[in-house]
This record gives sequence, C-alpha cells and structure tokens, in this order.
Amino acid sequence: MRGLGRLRSTGRRRAAAVLAGGLLSLAACGGGKEDPGGGHATLQFSGAIAGTLDDDLEVTCYLPVERGDNLQVRMDSDEGKEVGGRKLTSFDFVAPDYGGPRAYDLGAELENGKFDGEGLFLLFKDIDNAFVWGEQQGSSGAITIDASERSGRISLRGWENGDKMRVDVDGTFRCGDRKNKPGS
Repeated sequence: MRGLGRLRSTGRRRAAAVLAGGLLSLAACGGGKEDPGGGHATLQFSGAIAGTLDDDLEVTCYLPVERGDNLQVRMDSDEGKEVGGRKLTSFDFVAPDYGGPRAYDLGAELENGKFDGEGLFLLFKDIDNAFVWGEQQGSSGAITIDASERSGRISLRGWENGDKMRVDVDGTFRCGDRKNKPGS
C-alpha cells in the first residue's frame, strides 16, 4: 500500500509539472497575447541630436493580424530617456507589408512608392515638433526583424521635424510585449 501511495503522489507531481509546462508554453507563444517581460533599446543618434540610448523602456511589438499588414514597434517612456541632452518619449516604426522575420528596406519601398513612411515618428519631451521619416525628408534605411519576432535592428536615415532638425538612428531593440496590431 505504501508503494502505491508513492506512485500516485509521483504521478500527480508529474501531471502537475506537465500541466504547468504546457501553460508556460501557451503564454510564451504570443499569437495576440501579451508576453510579460521588459523591453530594451540600444540606439545611436547622430545629427541635430547626437548620443546613445542604452536602456530598458516600454517596447511593444504589434504583430499584423493578416499577412501583408505592417508590423509596428513602439518605444515609450513617460518620463523620457536621456539622449544627447534631450528626453526621448516615443519612437515608432514599422516593417511594411510584413511577411515574417527578415530585412525590410524601407528606403527602397519609399522610392518605388510601395510605402509612404506612415507610422514612423520620433518624439522628444522638450522639442515641440515630432520627427518624421518619409519621401519629403529624403529618408532611407532598413529594419531587420529577428526570427523570434521580438527583436531586431534598425538603421533609418533622414528623420526631420518642422524646425528642420535632422537626425539618423541606428541600433537594436527587444520587445517586452507582443500584441495584435491596435484596432484589431
């Protein structure tokens, strides 16, 4: 009898471990669910604002609902993160016509008229005008989304605001949350 009780107890522990592992796997899959964890960005700014941001901040990846929609990445900080004497509060960019993890040449898409730069902007707490990226600014560059769809690299040239300040941004990002695209 004693051996039978031990077998039942061991079986219950195994079942509980399998159930817990399954729940963790489901939570980590994404697929429209929010994945907990911190975001991080390492960004090098040059031009009118020059400096490096290497810090944890709210980074959210919005996966497209349908193939061909844009993947959107949002980096936000209520207090602002220090970059070259300025406070970065928001940095949004997209991988247009998203078809999975790979490099997206936004400059080429802009040149051939397949993309207009919508959804890309930089906001600093102490600068009134947002920086935008697009054809009128003579922008260029690329975004690479890694296989995990939780991280990647950016190299985007030609951000400009209404005051004719220009900046370029290079770096890496890691998303803390992954969600379905807003409005879906």
